[in-house]
This record gives sequence, structure tokens and C-alpha cells, in this order.
Amino acid sequence: MHAVVLLACLVPALSNAAAIPALYEGMNLSSQLLDLVKTKYFFFKSSVDRLQMGIENLRNAPINEADIASLEPQILRLSERVRDIKSSVLL
Repeated sequence: MHAVVLLACLVPALSNAAAIPALYEGMNLSSQLLDLVKTKYFFFKSSVDRLQMGIENLRNAPINEADIASLEPQILRLSERVRDIKSSVLL
């Protein structure tokens, strides 16, 4: 459940995220974690589907590197937290 709450916070943060490679890495990690959450907690399916749709919309949006570069440290920290949560969900 904590994973879903973190992702609800992470998706909006990702839209303003760091450098473009870090942004896409964060989106990939988030998508993987959402897949795990949906598999483990089927009752979150509709919420997870909406979050995944938001991630997909962000992937398809034009993003200017200069607009998001100043937020690189934040997105890297968030990506690390998602990695940690993903590891704990796999246990």
C-alpha cells in the first residue's frame, strides 16, 4: 500500500523531473513497481491503471531538458526510493 501512496506522489514529481534520462529511468521503475503492485494487490487495479496511464501520457509529452534540469537531484532521490520499495515488494 505504501508503494501506491509513493507512486501517487512520484508521478506528479516525475512530470517536473530531472534530466531526461533520469526522468525516463524513473518512469520505467514506476511502471515496473506498478505492475508488481497490481499483481500482488489486485484490488488496486483501477488506481494502478490510472497511474500507468499518467506515466504513458508523460512519456508521450514533449519535454525540454532545460526546463527540468534543475530538478535532477530530486528525481534521482525519488528513483532510489522507488528502487528500494520495488525490492521490498519482491520479497
